[in-house]
Amino acid sequence: MSKRKSTPPWAQVPTGITIFATPEGWRHSIWAGGFICGRLDLPAEAGDDDAKAAARTMVVSLAADIHNVTLEIDWTAGKTPRSWNGTARPAEQ
Repeated sequence: MSKRKSTPPWAQVPTGITIFATPEGWRHSIWAGGFICGRLDLPAEAGDDDAKAAARTMVVSLAADIHNVTLEIDWTAGKTPRSWNGTARPAEQ
């Protein structure tokens, strides 16, 4: 029986991110062929704009550092209060 090696989630360019506030702080889920989930370094009291800026910086840096790609993030409100969905797309040159 052969073992199938799975591709790590960061092996693909991110295509989206969801962020949401919890009582413990802001959390994120990045879609890059799989999910990369974790915390933003922000308390729950941080504003939505601060959370979107921190998440944008994280995704843009990830794409630049690993894939040498520049991304832009377009935000839409999530289905619950204090949640946002970001769509990543290549930056226009």
